[in-house]
Amino acid sequence: MSAITGNNWNTLLEAVVINLKIMGLSSIVPLIAGVVVTVILGLSDKKAARMIFRIIGVVFYSLAPIALLYFLHFKVLTKSNDALLAIVVTLSISHFGYFFMHYQQKDSSIKNILVNLLGLLSSTFLWSGIAGLIGYSDMLYKSSMIRSFTFDPSVCFPALVICFGVLAILNIPRMILKEVMD
Repeated sequence: MSAITGNNWNTLLEAVVINLKIMGLSSIVPLIAGVVVTVILGLSDKKAARMIFRIIGVVFYSLAPIALLYFLHFKVLTKSNDALLAIVVTLSISHFGYFFMHYQQKDSSIKNILVNLLGLLSSTFLWSGIAGLIGYSDMLYKSSMIRSFTFDPSVCFPALVICFGVLAILNIPRMILKEVMD
């Protein structure tokens, strides 16, 4: 077993700093939206409003980050080679409704915000590791390989639709059950 050298520690530290940067940047928009919705739902007693926001949250959450990253890179951010930008935009979109989905009526707004902020940061950090260290470079390699055979960047759209469909089928009933069942 080899010892970790100074160079390896620097590489590892660099990767962690990049993940923390991605986590922080990709959490800004979902956090702002989440705080606003938490305050609105805290002032409202309407179950229908909670259900609508939960469904909106599930729609965004059902955009699988790796498939969304692939789609954004080849269809939206085609002029940019900035991997960090693509990952931050992807995680911001897929986590946009995080607070909406996890709002608890019985808890105070402050508790909802604090608990959901920690969950949001945890989730974006996990995904930043996958996207930053594995997903993005592998995705670019594989998608370039596919494009070299097909010459068609639209091959990424079916993957996004399939992932969205599976996650929506699983998450929408889950959110409805959380709301309806005690």
